[in-house]
Amino acid sequence: MEGPKASEAVRARPLERAAVAAGIALAVFVILAVSIYVGVLVIVSPMMG
Repeated sequence: MEGPKASEAVRARPLERAAVAAGIALAVFVILAVSIYVGVLVIVSPMMG
């Protein structure tokens, strides 16, 4: 019982770390994209009007 479970945990840990890293990267990318969009909107809107 202990053998397969241990190997499964070892296999799952790097995958979990990659998933967390991907989630953080995605969150940062979304925040960056939204901030750029809002910044452009705020700068361009007064110029247009």
